[in-house]
Amino acid sequence: LIAITDDGVGMSAQTIQNVREQTGDSDGFFKEIGLQNVHQRLQYEFGNQYGITIESKEHEYTTMKILFPVKKE
Repeated sequence: LIAITDDGVGMSAQTIQNVREQTGDSDGFFKEIGLQNVHQRLQYEFGNQYGITIESKEHEYTTMKILFPVKKE
């Protein structure tokens, strides 16, 4: 699990949904990096329990988590 948290303005539930669905401003940061694409590829490769999640509370924080399995040799 990789978790990145900031203490910025946070996001509303609608903004989180827009990020997940890649809707909104086509010139926006999340659209450019293909967040949904990365999430779907992680799930395709490793299963539905893996991928990217977003937790946020407006005016407090946003946390993005990337979950993928550890490959043991």
